[in-house]
Amino acid sequence: MYGPPPDPAQVLVAVPWGAWALSGIVAVVALLAATRARGVWQFALATLGGLVGLTMPMLGMAGVAVFGSYPTIDKAGSLHFFREGVHWHLLDASDPGVQLIGVHLGHLWVVQALNVGMPDWAAFNVESLLNLWLAWLCVAVWLEHRCGDRRIALLLGIPFALNLHQLRDINWYTVEKTAIFVLPLWSWCVGKGKRFGCFAVGASAMFLNVYMGVLIAAMGAWWGLRGMVRRDRAAMECVAATALGMLPFGVWQGVLMHGAHAPGSPEQFLTQRAALDVVSLVPWEWNRLEGWRSMSPLVLSLAGLWVWGEAIWRRSGWVISGAVLATLIALGPVGNPLYMVLFDLVPGFWRVAKPEAFFFIPWLLAVTAAAEVLAGARLSHRMVGALAACLVVGWLWGVRSHPVYPAYYSRPPAPSAAR
Repeated sequence: MYGPPPDPAQVLVAVPWGAWALSGIVAVVALLAATRARGVWQFALATLGGLVGLTMPMLGMAGVAVFGSYPTIDKAGSLHFFREGVHWHLLDASDPGVQLIGVHLGHLWVVQALNVGMPDWAAFNVESLLNLWLAWLCVAVWLEHRCGDRRIALLLGIPFALNLHQLRDINWYTVEKTAIFVLPLWSWCVGKGKRFGCFAVGASAMFLNVYMGVLIAAMGAWWGLRGMVRRDRAAMECVAATALGMLPFGVWQGVLMHGAHAPGSPEQFLTQRAALDVVSLVPWEWNRLEGWRSMSPLVLSLAGLWVWGEAIWRRSGWVISGAVLATLIALGPVGNPLYMVLFDLVPGFWRVAKPEAFFFIPWLLAVTAAAEVLAGARLSHRMVGALAACLVVGWLWGVRSHPVYPAYYSRPPAPSAAR
């Protein structure tokens, strides 16, 4: 099974024609507006139109039904904690909900802001869509910075932002898992030397999803080591700013991990959780999702060409070795001495219940490498159109048609009715 079994209480909701119409209209208007926009606005409108179009009628269903299976332990639990107001108690280390969730309660504050104009369950839907859009927008900005070709940057945002892993998380799990946009955003801030941006993204990542914070910390440690070796002062200052933004959240997370209501011991996290949610080479899977559907073969092929070229010229050994290390961690603890060294030596590493999340680092690097290869080929508009058709057809076949792609299920009762 790809995820938890369906709850007997969940009821599939029929999609009204109005949901298709609304999604289609928004997608067309956004894409047409993107043709006249410039700068980041073009990115924002193009990615919004592309997201709404590819996932339609998801936007139109945001206020009609829950995205994905409901109830599940994760999604029903997250809604319960929101209704109990756990995000208001972040500084109360004795609160069982705060100890269970940890310091990353920022996603519930996003729901709180959206809840002003819509029901809370619909706010969770909208945050899921918002995270997908931000992921595509931020990775497109990062890719253009690296490859210089806006067309390629927009297209290769699809396998990163609309990855099968993302859609599976919307289907069954909590909304903060889809907040991967901080990874390309932090990379862009580092590439542009924006120290305050690094500080803000580091803090935001920890507040939204500690896993993303851990990934940025890993990338920052590797980049900082490279900066020291090469005496790159700008890189070291960006890493220091990131660490400064993360520090208060990291300290408070450490406090929350040792309270009376902490959810399990280090040994339980290692054997009952970390050993299960991993990247597997045989069979080829990313957290139980088929490799060819969760990792675009086109992206991997182009990234392979990039590695071959870089290995010949020996210009990017730091990037390649960092990607290999992150992949090794993503393989999890079973038969993996590197993972066990980190488990024994790094404070708090025992709480990493999903080693497979580390694969988002090499996946971002693979998408970046693929963009550089394609940009270097200087493709004509016709060739880019053919590439777009291949990517969209591959996404429809490999992702949208997959059993874990979220359907729409009956919404939960209002808080008063639930009580």
